[in-house]
Amino acid sequence: LAMLSDENRRPFQHGSGRKELADAIVSPDNPLTARVMVNRIWLHHFGRGLVSTPGDFGLRAEPPTYPRLLDWLARSFMNNGWSVKHLHRLIMNSATYRQSSHGDTRKFAIDPENRLLWRYNRRRLDYEAIHDSLLAVSGKLDATQGGPAVAMFRGAEIEKNASGKSNRPFNPNRRAMYAVIRRDELPAVMKTFDFASPDETTSRRHITTVPTQGLYLLNNEFVMNLSAALVSSVASGETGKGEIDSVGCVQQLFQRCFQRAPTERELAACLSFVSDDSPETPPPTKAKVWTFGHASYDIKTGKHDLSVVRPFPHQSEKAMQGDVDYPDKKNGYSWTRLTAGGGHAAGSIRCVVRRWTSPTDGVVSLSGTLGHKAKEGDGVRATIYGPKGQLAQWKVHNSTLSTVLEGLEVSRGDVIDFVVDQIENGSYDGFQWAPTVTKSIASAGEPSAAGAASNRLSQLWSSKQAFMKLKSLSDGTRTKFGPWERLAQTLLISNEFVYVE
Repeated sequence: LAMLSDENRRPFQHGSGRKELADAIVSPDNPLTARVMVNRIWLHHFGRGLVSTPGDFGLRAEPPTYPRLLDWLARSFMNNGWSVKHLHRLIMNSATYRQSSHGDTRKFAIDPENRLLWRYNRRRLDYEAIHDSLLAVSGKLDATQGGPAVAMFRGAEIEKNASGKSNRPFNPNRRAMYAVIRRDELPAVMKTFDFASPDETTSRRHITTVPTQGLYLLNNEFVMNLSAALVSSVASGETGKGEIDSVGCVQQLFQRCFQRAPTERELAACLSFVSDDSPETPPPTKAKVWTFGHASYDIKTGKHDLSVVRPFPHQSEKAMQGDVDYPDKKNGYSWTRLTAGGGHAAGSIRCVVRRWTSPTDGVVSLSGTLGHKAKEGDGVRATIYGPKGQLAQWKVHNSTLSTVLEGLEVSRGDVIDFVVDQIENGSYDGFQWAPTVTKSIASAGEPSAAGAASNRLSQLWSSKQAFMKLKSLSDGTRTKFGPWERLAQTLLISNEFVYVE
C-alpha cells in the first residue's frame, strides 16, 4: 500500500500477505497507527483529542493542537512496547491531566474551547463507567474476568432457545463490557446515556444532558437497590466493629463515594437529612406493615440497638442474606439470614429483626411458635420490643415453645420488633419463628363488650405471608428505602460522582 510504503514499494510475498500488512501497520516507520491510538486514549481522558476528529487524520481534518506532543506520545507509545498501561500512566501523572477544572476569566477569553488545555475539561462518565462505579462503590461488583456475555436487563435482549429458556445467564452485577448487545434491541437505558449505536462505526460518543438521565438515576430499581446495599455495607461495619454512629456513617459514605471526608457544612446537612425529625423522613403511617432486616447487637451486654434496622444486601422471595452465595463470604454476614418461617441468628454484632409497624389504633395480640432443632450449640434467644421497651424474652434449645402476648395497646405508627440473636455459642443457630399480630374487631351492630369476644371478627398480620409476597427483582428486593438510603442515592447520582473534574 502506498500510504504504508516509501518510494521503493514492493508487493507482499508471503502467503496472503496479511502478516506483512499487519507488520507494516505497526511499523516504526508508520507513525499514523500510534498517533490514532494515542489520540483516542487522550480523548477518553480529556473529552477531546489532540486531533478533534479521531476518525479522520486526513487533509480535511483539523490539524492537531499540539503536533509535537502527539508525535512524542506516539513515539513513547511504540518505544514502550505499545503498552496502553504505560500510556495511561504517562498521561495521568502529567501536570496537564492533574489540573483543576475551575475556570479563569482571562484565559477563557483567549481560549473558550480550552483547545490549549489551560484547565481540565469537566466530563461526565459514560454509561459503562457509571454502571461499574455504582456496583464497585456499593460492594456488588462481580469482578469475574472473561467468559461469555451476560444479560444485564430483564427484557427482549435476553436470547431464548426453543424451550423458552434464556441462552444467556442473567447477571446485572458484572462489568458493563460483558453485557449482551443486540443491534436491533439496544436497551433503553444505554440509549439514554448516549451509548454508541452498534449499527455504525462511531469514533466518539456525543454526550447529551437530558431529563431522562436524571429520572433513571432517581427511580430505577437497580440504582435504588445499590444505594441500599451501600448503606448496608457501610453500616454493617465490614471491619467487624458492628454498627457505627451517624457521623461515622456519613464520613464512610463520603469516603466510599468521593474518596474524601465531608466538609463541616456537608456533614451537618447530611445529619439533618437523616435525623428522625427531618421532614424527609416518611411518616410511620406510610411505612410497610412488615419489614425485615438486621440491627446492631452487643453480645457482651445483650443489648440491641434498634434505632436503625438495615435491609440485607441480597434479598429474594426465599431468603434475605449477605450475598447470592450462602453462607456469605464477601460482606461479612456469614450464616446470618431470614426466611419466611425463621432464619439463622446473627453473630456477635448483629441481630435479625422482623418489624411490625401498626397501621391502626387498638389492642392487639402477638403469637408464634419459637423453635430450635439442633442438639448442638446453646440455642437462640428471642425478644419482643414495643414502644416502651422490652415486652418479653425467651430462650430455646433443641425444642419449641409458644410465644404469646395478649392485650397490647398500640397506636397508629407504633413499632413492635421481633428480634432473634445467638446466646453465647455462635454455631447451630438456625431457628423457626414466624410471629403474627392479631386485632379483634367488633361485628357490625355488636356492642363493644368483652362478653361478645367469641363472636368478634379479627384482623391478622402474618410475617410469613408478608415475607412470601416479596417480589424478586433484578438485584434483590428493597424492604426499606429510608433517609439513609436516599442520602446514599443522592451521593451516587451527584455531579461529583458521575463527572470527572
